[in-house]
Formats: sequence, C-alpha cells, structure tokens
Amino acid sequence: MSHKTAICYVAHDDHYFFDASIRSFHCGLPTFLFLSTTPWHGAPGDFQETERIAKSHGVTVISGDWPGEEIHRNAAYDWLKENGFEYVLVPDTDEIIEPQLLNILLNIAQNSLADRVHIEWDTYWRSHEYVIRPREKFTPIILANLNNATYNRVREWSGGRPLLLNETYGIIHHMSYAGTDARILRKITS
Repeated sequence: MSHKTAICYVAHDDHYFFDASIRSFHCGLPTFLFLSTTPWHGAPGDFQETERIAKSHGVTVISGDWPGEEIHRNAAYDWLKENGFEYVLVPDTDEIIEPQLLNILLNIAQNSLADRVHIEWDTYWRSHEYVIRPREKFTPIILANLNNATYNRVREWSGGRPLLLNETYGIIHHMSYAGTDARILRKITS
C-alpha cells in the first residue's frame, strides 16, 4: 500500500470473540493490540488471555495502564501516527468483518478516498443466531486517516472527508451482547 495502514485494537479483557475478529481482519497489514492492564471501569479482568490470543496470531502487543477509554484510544492513535501510520482500521475485539467490506476499506485507504469511513453493522444478542432488528442507527467509524481526522470519544471522530458504507458493501458482525451471561454482564458493567 502506498499509504501506511494498520489495524488497531484497544482492549483490556474482552477476548470472547477476539480470535474470530483477528481472523476476519487478517489481510497482511500490521496489527496492534494496545492492551491496558487496568480496566476502564470495575475490577481487573483476564487481560493475559487477551494478550495470549493476540500473540498467537502474530499481533504486536503494546501494554500500558490506561484507566479510561479516551485516554487508551488517544494513546494508541498517537503512537500509530508518531510511527508513520496514516490510516487505521479500528475494530473492537468483538467485531467480525465480512471479506468484501474489508477489501473495500483497504481500497479506500490505498487510494485516499475518504478520511472517516463509517459502516452499518449487525449487533447480536446471546449468540450468532439472534441479530437485533431493527438495525441500530449507530454507524461507527471503522477506518480513519490519522492526519485528517481527530478522535473524539468512543467511536466518534471529526474532521476530514466522511463516507458512509451501508450494508450493501458488507457488514461487520458486532457480537457485543453475545456469549456467556458472565461476559454480557461484564461488558455492560465495565
């Protein structure tokens, strides 16, 4: 790629779907996990398992103590920018991308077609068998140009040229509320 692009996860201990997420985003790009040894809220979790999964896929792990989401994400994006990355894919560890959408995003970065790419996604409840309908109206960012867009909070960025890819381009399967009861409870409380 003519533009230096990376995949960047920020996480503490949400590893339930991490293996599937890494596999779905596998495309030869440098992939980083910025792993906080401190949770954003609540009691510490099993961040060692998150690290183990990342390393088993050759993901570069950068550990730190980031007690809040904005601090954590800003540290990751600042590090990537300082290390020469221009575009960044920003999935969470419970997001699984369809290959068609990934290829489109790589093409957008390669040709500098947008600075902020938002997508539609399907969110699941309890398991992969129960998709929430109607679809959430939230269209999170998945690709950002670190030179022209600015991270604000959660999955919100500002600046640069925005682009929305609807479901016809492919979907991210957001497993946020799927898995064990313990995982779902931890996710909604931390």
